[in-house]
Amino acid sequence: MSAVAYVAVSPGGRTNAASLYMRDEVTPGLRKLTQAVDASRFLPSRTCSTRFPAD
Repeated sequence: MSAVAYVAVSPGGRTNAASLYMRDEVTPGLRKLTQAVDASRFLPSRTCSTRFPAD
């Protein structure tokens, strides 16, 4: 399971100063994270016995 929580739409909407907020310079990193999660979604988990079918 992967989660990115508390992403604000502006600096003023953050829950604290360290929280992420959307802007052009964070988009490449979020895209890279999304691609990595998507690429690994069918790898067997070491903690879960559920196996997902390949597309």
